[in-house]
Amino acid sequence: MKRPSSLLILIALFAMLLSACGNGASQPPQPSSSAVNETPEAAGTPEAEETSETTAGTPEAEETSETTAGTPEAEETSETTAGTPEAEETSETTAGTPEAEETPEASAALTATLETVEEAPKDEFGVVEIKKDEPLVIGYALVGTGANASLGIDEKRGVELAIADIGDSLFGHPIELKGEDTGCTAEGGQAAASKLKTQTEIVAFVGTTCSSEAKVFAPVISAAGMSMISPSNTAPELTDPTTHQAGFLRTAHNDKVQGRVAAEFAFNELKLKKAATIHDGSPYAEQLVKVFTEVFEELGGKVVAKEAVNTGDTDMGPVLTRLVTKKPDMIYYPIFTAEGGFVTRQAREVTELGKVVLFGSDGLLSPDFLKAAGPAAKDMYISSADFSAFGKNYQTFLKKYQDKYGEKPLATYHAHSYDAAQIIIAALKKVAKQDAKGTIYIPRKALREALYATKDFKGLTGNLTCNEDGDCADPKIAIYQVKDPSPDNWNLGTSPVKVFPKAEKPGISGTEELTSTEELTSTEELTSTKELTKTVPSSSSRAKTPEAKVTAETETTPEADGTEETEATPAKPSRSKTPEADVTEETETTPEADVTEETEATPAKPSRSKTPEAEATEETATTPEADVTEETETTPVSKVTPTVKK
Repeated sequence: MKRPSSLLILIALFAMLLSACGNGASQPPQPSSSAVNETPEAAGTPEAEETSETTAGTPEAEETSETTAGTPEAEETSETTAGTPEAEETSETTAGTPEAEETPEASAALTATLETVEEAPKDEFGVVEIKKDEPLVIGYALVGTGANASLGIDEKRGVELAIADIGDSLFGHPIELKGEDTGCTAEGGQAAASKLKTQTEIVAFVGTTCSSEAKVFAPVISAAGMSMISPSNTAPELTDPTTHQAGFLRTAHNDKVQGRVAAEFAFNELKLKKAATIHDGSPYAEQLVKVFTEVFEELGGKVVAKEAVNTGDTDMGPVLTRLVTKKPDMIYYPIFTAEGGFVTRQAREVTELGKVVLFGSDGLLSPDFLKAAGPAAKDMYISSADFSAFGKNYQTFLKKYQDKYGEKPLATYHAHSYDAAQIIIAALKKVAKQDAKGTIYIPRKALREALYATKDFKGLTGNLTCNEDGDCADPKIAIYQVKDPSPDNWNLGTSPVKVFPKAEKPGISGTEELTSTEELTSTEELTSTKELTKTVPSSSSRAKTPEAKVTAETETTPEADGTEETEATPAKPSRSKTPEADVTEETETTPEADVTEETEATPAKPSRSKTPEAEATEETATTPEADVTEETETTPVSKVTPTVKK
């Protein structure tokens, strides 16, 4: 019975097949299920709905959907456009790497968010025009030769690292550095200003190194409609409302802060009551001595002698001999390398001054000074920026510095110059415009206004906000002591060692803060983890780390830090969009670009050209080094016993 039944079934199937063939010959072919889904007319018919259910609702379809959405294979495929190293490399190709910028598509992406203009904009101070294939030029005015060369070389390296961290280019244009050696003298500053003011392709300057240079450089540059940010000009008069030049800003601290900390440490911690001071006639030294004297005497101390030397002096005997008769407990001499070295050596050769505490400032914080002073520098104190308060991203910066230049930082202001360059870059992103031919325009007045509008910029050195007189720093001053005077053992935090203020965390000294880079990971570098959910790798290396995954929702540039949702309160600065990357609140952030900057317009001052045009929230493109949180602030917790030879 089974065989006939099987035979009958085969015959029936054969008949149905013949019938189907006949119908197929007389009817037009039916679209495939995919075609039905793509055809609007068919999408709503019962047949289409039945077909759609066949491909979307059945277990087989769900299994197929999982194959393209939920399986490991699909996730791997998804990561190809979202999170894998290969995808991230591809993402960078459209997000700002040098490789991407070489293609027209990538170049267009970088400039897509710039305001397009039909002709060059008008600006009271003039407009910098950068034609296609021309470099974007940032200027510098820093000391590069002589006894104080290490100060300016160190600063220039900070600028170079800031530029490297955004891929050495902006708006698809390579960034070029152009500048002059200012010599740490007024004459050098004047000569540099005369040359650089004619270099109209320069958008803004990082400099100067010494306050004596700035005193003559800033008026010339300001009058030319240009702007400058100094990483190390600390003289109070440079940002005093009565003497401030409109084009001058600084990321360095004001010596009103440094002079006070030095005086308070000497009086309160070292218990010194009588001080002698020496300056070299420079604005930097004179004004530091002035602040120190005022505060020291306010506290109850007495300045028993006020002496001066000249730049270039080598015989300090007459000055030191006069000090002997005054019997000071300390000598405070905030001068520079060469003269500071002679004062230190010769003071230790005077028997009556053998027990006197020697005290300098940041102009002496360099291995070059240790070479100049020799063993006589042992146990002396030096005030400077508190490097241990810079945070973990400073450690990343130090590693890059040493990898690139083969040595530790040479002086004090490498991080301040990095921040100065990044603030300029952030302001450029805010004001740049382009025309249909691809020419970039930088209006100078608008750029200056954007610089002054900088607010809550999270730089390497702290949370920076520029006031109407150009002070932008988040000043944290520390006192260091030279325990080992050998320049070969120079290492900030260990030689000289930070002695004040004491470290905030038990068991963690300023030394450890500055030197322990080996335990940092790419995620640890992001100290503000509560504000971050996704990370991407270093823009300088262009290499992705396993910790750094990017979703396919947005494409970001190395310069552009991702934005995050914020409330309009001073405590939570928002992030604005860069021309390179119009990112949403879910944009990924780079470990080197966790830097938020909120800029608001400052009250208008006609002489400073700060108008409501500068008002806006500004996103900064900074680097891992720039991720500094408020946790880095330290406070004094105990007294320091003076170390004086008996």
